[in-house]
Amino acid sequence: TFNITGHYNATTNYSESWKTWNVTVNNVDNEYPYFANYSTTPANNTAYVLNTYYNFSSNINITNGSAGVEFNSINYTAFNSTGNLFNATLFNQPAGSYTYFWWSYGNGSSRNFNTSGTRDYTIARATGLVNLTINSTTPQNYGFKLNATCQVKNGDDTNATLLVDGALKTSGTTLDLNASTHTINCSKIISQNYTASENVSSFVINQINPTANITNTTAWSINYGTS
Repeated sequence: TFNITGHYNATTNYSESWKTWNVTVNNVDNEYPYFANYSTTPANNTAYVLNTYYNFSSNINITNGSAGVEFNSINYTAFNSTGNLFNATLFNQPAGSYTYFWWSYGNGSSRNFNTSGTRDYTIARATGLVNLTINSTTPQNYGFKLNATCQVKNGDDTNATLLVDGALKTSGTTLDLNASTHTINCSKIISQNYTASENVSSFVINQINPTANITNTTAWSINYGTS
C-alpha cells in the first residue's frame, strides 16, 4: 500500500491545499501449471485387447491438484500418485486414432487454467482370425460327403463367410461335390477392432472307376441258327 499526497501552493486567488490517497497494488498471479514427461501404458499403436486399462501419466508443476486428461472429447480426472506425477486411467477403448491433451489449474490466487499441446494416441486393430475345419484330408474319391465348418476365432462378431468354388454355403452343411479340385474359402471382413482374415484350402475329389452289370433274357450259351 502506497500513500500519494498532492500539494497545491497558495496563489493570489487560491489558498494552499493538499490531499493524500492510499493506493494498494495487488500482486498479479502469473503462475500457470505446466506439463512434462508424458507417458502411456500400453504404448502408442499397441494392438487392441478386450477389457484393457489405458494409463496416461504426466508431471504437472505449479498445480493446485485439479487436473485431468481430455481424450477423444471426453474428460477423465487425473489423480496425484507421488510427487508431481499425475495419472488418468481409461478402460476398454476401441481401436482407432485419437487426440488428447492434459489440463490443470494453477496453485496461485487466480487458479490459472492451462493445457498441454494436443497429443496423438492410436490403438491398432488386433489380428482377425478364422478357423476352417474340413472333416477329412484331401484327396478323397467321388462320393465322399464333405463337411466344412467356418468360424471366427478372433473378431468382434461371429459372422464368417464360407464359399465353395465361389458359391456361398452354410457352415457345417454336408456337401456332395463332383470329381474336381475345389476351392474352399473361409473369411471375415475388417471390423472395428480386428483386421480381415481369410483361410483358403484346396480339396481334391478323384474320379472313380465305373461299375456295370449285364443281364440277359436267354441262356448265355446258344446254338447257331436258333433263336
